Amino acid sequence: MDDPMEGPSRQPMEVDAAPAAAPATPVGPPVAAVVPINGLSTATTSPAAASAALVPRASSVSAVDTLNDGLVTMPFEPQPRTGYVYDPAMSGHASLIEDDDGPHPEAPERISCIFQTLKNGGCIKYMKRITGRRILKAEVELIHSEAHYESVVAFEFTPESQLRANYPLYERLSVYVNNKTPDCAALSAGGVVQMTKAVIDGQIRNGFAIVRPPGHHAEPEEIGGFCFYNNVSIATRWAMRSYPNQIKKVMILDWDVHHGNGTQRAFYDDPNVLYVSIHRYEGGTFYPSTNFGGMDMVGAPGAEGTSVNVPWPVKGMGDADYIQAFHKIIMPIAYEFSPDLIIISAGFDAAEGDHLGENHVSPAGFAHMTHMLSGLADGKLVVALEGGYNLEAISTSALAVTKVLLGEAPPPFSAPLEATELASTTIQQVALTQSAYWKSITPRANEPVETLTTAGVTSVSQVLKDHRTRFLCDQYDMFEVPLVAEELRNRFGRQVFCTSDIYDVKTLVFFVHDFGNLLVESRTAADYDVNMERSFLIDSSRKIVDWVRGNDWGLMDVNVLINFAAKTRAVKPGKETLDPLKHLVQTLWDNYIDLMELDTRIILVGFGTGCTAITKLIEARSERVKTRVKAVLQVTGVNDVPRVPKVHRDWYYDTSYVLLPRDHDHFESEKKGKTYGRLVRSEETRTVHLLHVSMDDFQRWLGGKLAGPTNGGVASGPAINGTAAATNGGPDRPAAMAIS
Repeated sequence: MDDPMEGPSRQPMEVDAAPAAAPATPVGPPVAAVVPINGLSTATTSPAAASAALVPRASSVSAVDTLNDGLVTMPFEPQPRTGYVYDPAMSGHASLIEDDDGPHPEAPERISCIFQTLKNGGCIKYMKRITGRRILKAEVELIHSEAHYESVVAFEFTPESQLRANYPLYERLSVYVNNKTPDCAALSAGGVVQMTKAVIDGQIRNGFAIVRPPGHHAEPEEIGGFCFYNNVSIATRWAMRSYPNQIKKVMILDWDVHHGNGTQRAFYDDPNVLYVSIHRYEGGTFYPSTNFGGMDMVGAPGAEGTSVNVPWPVKGMGDADYIQAFHKIIMPIAYEFSPDLIIISAGFDAAEGDHLGENHVSPAGFAHMTHMLSGLADGKLVVALEGGYNLEAISTSALAVTKVLLGEAPPPFSAPLEATELASTTIQQVALTQSAYWKSITPRANEPVETLTTAGVTSVSQVLKDHRTRFLCDQYDMFEVPLVAEELRNRFGRQVFCTSDIYDVKTLVFFVHDFGNLLVESRTAADYDVNMERSFLIDSSRKIVDWVRGNDWGLMDVNVLINFAAKTRAVKPGKETLDPLKHLVQTLWDNYIDLMELDTRIILVGFGTGCTAITKLIEARSERVKTRVKAVLQVTGVNDVPRVPKVHRDWYYDTSYVLLPRDHDHFESEKKGKTYGRLVRSEETRTVHLLHVSMDDFQRWLGGKLAGPTNGGVASGPAINGTAAATNGGPDRPAAMAIS
């Protein structure tokens, strides 16, 4: 292990001239800055040395000594521009469980690899080591509750056998623990605070806190997402409380590929903290799988605009997409906000090569983003490590960021930058949202609906709800399920329907799905004028409804308009508000489905976004679900394949049929195991045709899962094993193949 204390307090400088005369009372080796008489230096220095702030040192040598070559020399003592925090003791937080999928991604080696790379890259010797410390209880409670603090500290005294026994619980929270976890979490949070203090005090201009465990998912009352204390949030509030005259406004830029739900929550109602997150979102299905990361979450009343989310709708975003977001959204807002301190929640899991993030940001991309931010707040910039799980990717990215902190220019990009169409569309939508709060953001948002003639305004979501209501009620004699909770009524009103016979049938299908695909054609590329005659609604969910009713089974249908923002939100949303679909599905299970006769066979069906809601139901109501559910059909489309906790993997694998298109990215990834369910690879690539092509195969598999003929008359049949029977294209073209 490298010595974290390494790094001289004085910065070496290379000089192409004779050495300066030694001072009468030297303090360490003399360092000379060579200056030609005409004021233009010809001396060569290292890039890092050239970036140092040089402070004159008292000396008995005359102010100017004339040298034989016509140059003059002045004695200086360099003051490091950049600091770092690193303590190998933070590597003590490690998993107790050997995972079938390999080492846990939040591995102890993350920080040691970064430190070694900075050392090998010649950075550490030009940086000032900032001594870390353990965070104090009172400092933790600037963000977290006392109960939260005590629950983390308790891990130190919990027997290892009990920690191992509780592994399934911790896994559901996406964390692991051992007896050293509380100490490492305290060092991590304390390290970010110490780095922040050093920057504000002027010991350094900027700094990099190489710390773990990360923090931005930790909420006031709950650990999660590998996080225990919210390091950046604690440091932010600590700085504003400790330096009220210097630090009145703070900007937090979170470029971790996951939305920092804990950080945004901490300052959602604070107009003096600007939280900006650029993250993979996918309609709220990507971790942390809440709607809190949506672009419409702009801050509580009185703090609107100080929460800025740039939510990528798909994976695969790269340098061009991120840089355009910086130019169009992030930097204009940052300049208008004019912060006194910048803190970067620097997760490097958006980097090229990270198997969890699956984005393509290069080291140069991170360097350019750092460079843009370093021009704010008089250069007071703190970089705090968050996520990033490919050791090579996080190390090279951290090196690129550190070189910029030391004063080097960011490297050029390897190719011209051109943002993707999806990224440009997302940025445009964010601009429309945020232009209501920031003068620097254009185009301005449209006039609020209330300024228009109310009688002539109908939202598109309302039109789609009306269409679905008429279709289900008229064609299938279904009726709307009443929702008691006001929050659920506001968000899901006229989106939950069931057949009138659900308490009489022997088989019930609980169907959670996206509404469908809107294919919209604009009249011109320059505007959003819709060509109505060439725009269509494709509703693949009808295939399921026809199948269920054709078998005389009962149906509860949950229609998710995921692309439409909620009309109402809590001032500071609670956990249920953050994941309303999960709340809805569990409410329907508890109040309707689980109250049915015990011999009722229940089939869960997820389509698109609904797949994640189904796996969350299995996790939250595991004992009842495993007792009552006979089969699970998941049709993910292009979305990521959701997984269940390992404790349920055997049941889920045996009970599920997870249908994927042939070219789904999951097959190219390293993600394997029973927690994803029984994957079935279809020969079809088009999502809208996927269910149609594979429906016969699924029904044969389902017949084998159900115990004999049902009231719907589906006969038993063998489960699919290997290659499925062909349903399209003849016997030489199988429709689906079981691959795990």
